Amino acid sequence: MHFELTRDNYRQVLEPRLVAGDFLLNLSVDVSSLALIELCRERGALYLDTCTEPWAGGYVELLLVNGESVGFDRLLADGDRVAVYPKFERLDIRSLLKVREQPLRALRFIADAHLGGLARLLRMAGFDTLYDNAFDDQEIAEIAAREGRSMRAVLAPLLEPGIEQR
Repeated sequence: MHFELTRDNYRQVLEPRLVAGDFLLNLSVDVSSLALIELCRERGALYLDTCTEPWAGGYVELLLVNGESVGFDRLLADGDRVAVYPKFERLDIRSLLKVREQPLRALRFIADAHLGGLARLLRMAGFDTLYDNAFDDQEIAEIAAREGRSMRAVLAPLLEPGIEQR
């Protein structure tokens, strides 16, 4: 049997074939290891993976062939120059995307109590910006880490070790 597993069909394909005590060996790429681990846990099956992968395209945000943005369906020819880029943290490349509809990382912000005006301007420009002048510094750092938001703060050294400021 040969099935292409996708995030839309993997349960339909695997659930009837996977029972308690079974062993699932994942040799594929572009299939979410986390989704398969969860399914095996639910079904009481054992799981072994040869690599840890997201769903197809999960690591790649921009694919260039000979300097042109292309999708995964682009066939390569001898001499083609290929550049593969992971998610972009600081540049808005939405107009270049061919491998996905949305960027891997949306620009999302959180602003401290001193930056209400900036928060308002960011919102007017269409950015997802969280602002509440009641947030304390630690709460801002925790929300930023949990929700993947870039912090905008007057007092930058408020960060705890392990919390990255972008």
